[in-house]
Amino acid sequence: MAGMQEENVNEEAQAAISVLEEEMARYPSAVLEEFRRAREPMAEALNDAQLGRWASLGAEVAAQNVRSWEAAAQYFKVSPEVAGYMPFNYFVKWADCGTSLCRDSPSLATAFFHASPATTRRLRSRHIESWASLGRGLYKGTWKSSTLACKFYGNTPGLLESLTFQELGRFVTFLDGLAHRSYDLAAECLVLGQRIFPLIGDDKDAFISLASTLSETGWRQVKSFFEAGSRALPRIDPKQRLRFMNMAERLVRSGGTNIPNVMLEISQALATLDSEHHSRILNYADSALEVSPGAVPEFIKSSPTVLSRVSMNQLGKWFDEGKSVLEENKDGGLAFFKLESAYSEKVLEMLSSGVEFERVKDVLQMYCRALAGAEIKIAESQELVGKNIGWVSGEAPSTEGSTVFLPTVVDRYGSKDENFAWFKVVSTHQVAHLEFGSFGFEFERPSSQFDDIRQQVLESREGLTTTPSETNGATANGSGGLETAWLTDMQRYFDLFDDRKLALDIFTVVEDGRLDGRVRHEYPGIRRSYQVVQSDSVENRPDILELPMKEAMVEFLVRLSLQQYKGIPAPKQYVTEARKIAAIAQQVVHPEAKVEDAAEATLRIYALISQIPNEENPEDNWEDLDLEDDQEQFSFDEEDLEMLLSQFGQAMQMSTEGEGEEEYES
Repeated sequence: MAGMQEENVNEEAQAAISVLEEEMARYPSAVLEEFRRAREPMAEALNDAQLGRWASLGAEVAAQNVRSWEAAAQYFKVSPEVAGYMPFNYFVKWADCGTSLCRDSPSLATAFFHASPATTRRLRSRHIESWASLGRGLYKGTWKSSTLACKFYGNTPGLLESLTFQELGRFVTFLDGLAHRSYDLAAECLVLGQRIFPLIGDDKDAFISLASTLSETGWRQVKSFFEAGSRALPRIDPKQRLRFMNMAERLVRSGGTNIPNVMLEISQALATLDSEHHSRILNYADSALEVSPGAVPEFIKSSPTVLSRVSMNQLGKWFDEGKSVLEENKDGGLAFFKLESAYSEKVLEMLSSGVEFERVKDVLQMYCRALAGAEIKIAESQELVGKNIGWVSGEAPSTEGSTVFLPTVVDRYGSKDENFAWFKVVSTHQVAHLEFGSFGFEFERPSSQFDDIRQQVLESREGLTTTPSETNGATANGSGGLETAWLTDMQRYFDLFDDRKLALDIFTVVEDGRLDGRVRHEYPGIRRSYQVVQSDSVENRPDILELPMKEAMVEFLVRLSLQQYKGIPAPKQYVTEARKIAAIAQQVVHPEAKVEDAAEATLRIYALISQIPNEENPEDNWEDLDLEDDQEQFSFDEEDLEMLLSQFGQAMQMSTEGEGEEEYES
């Protein structure tokens, strides 16, 4: 009996649907086509009673007025997808919302249905009626309001990617208020909202509040405000964006004009600073707002320039002075923060610890000429980078032989005296290359601290090679043999080494150590500043423990040249070699040592370091050496000499790393 009743129900439902289908044939063909296309998937998702209800709801939409067939066609088209996002009772409410909208405007209903699949995927079912009401609230019975409401429905899915439904409601309230001024402007802000809200994080309410305030006080600026916000906010530390917007709102309420442009200029200034500074800059700005809102943008825009000359703490002192001026004289305070007043420059000069190259150029040039007793030029270090020359990295102060190169500004220390002393130290070091003969090396001239072995090494190599450097100056003689003609004595010297990169590194460090020792001996007045700069340089050196062993031994030598004698790590298996290297380097620091001594020391240190594999060393396989009281004097004995000559006597061929060994990096 129950089976017969169910069969009767199915037949009745199918008959009712057939009647509705015939009724829909009265409308343009799109309605019936969409109905038939949707019927099969809806039949799979709904029971017969629900299926009949679905069809009758569509027929009700179509019957509202002469243009309702478009909304009905859209209803049938999206029904299968929408039904998958909600229970059937909410589906009915959704359809009823569309029917209600259709009574007012078929265009609204069509836009509502069209946007529903993407919207209901993001929206809870209980918010469907409220969503329909938000769009309905924007409709005022005019075609412009209809366009705005339809655009709202179409843009809802994009807005819900970054707004909660409550925030969406507040945004619509803003749009409704703005629409009283201009529907076109409201429509543009609706679209711009999708671009800016993802940038704001959790501070959308503050942005909407600011936009609402601006729409009341200067509604023509609102679009520019949205555009400026989308460009300005990404430049601000995310944690400070709410404060940034609150500050902009206060500027609006205080009568500020052209706020969008002000926001852009402020954000551009803040973008040039570390984001960690944004909080303190905005703290100062809030303080200035209490005195003169117009001074706030000028202060923030000047901050990057001020911070290029002083520290953040010193900027605070400069701001306090400017605020005091501002409290007494608004125009004077503005000029102060614009960096247009002599007093502002005077305060900066007093606060600034940095020393600029241009300000001390003439003094340093006379100083260098006095030291060298010769014509010396000084220039900014950037010029050296292009030349790719010098004793050390092109990014650091260096010399090419007749020119001393210095950085544009030095702001390493807390006072001008200390920073000027740094200028003097690096200038003295460079001039020392000229004054104490770095460029006057002669291969045949004997050293003063070592038994020379240059000639023995040369002879041992010449006995096994066609030419000492066939690519560096070999020429044919009249008898058909070959004899070597070196371009310089220094080139002749470096032709002794297979690994010229390693040899050049060692020679550079040893020679710098010789010069620093000579400077400390000859000019005791600069000794303390020299020690400070060297000590600071040690702190910025790479961690020896992270270097492979050969590079670590070169770094060990660098630390020695910078006067570090305690707690220098060395690989445990090469502690003996490390102590020998230290003893050799110490001999070069003697006041009578010459560049030829640096050359002899380099041969010996190279012989020790070149035999060490450039392999990683376990963290527990290092030993800290204290060399301050180590008086061991290393002598280059016969065994060491044989090892050295054996190495240098190898035929000219490319050196290769052993298995597991890394390529040596300077």
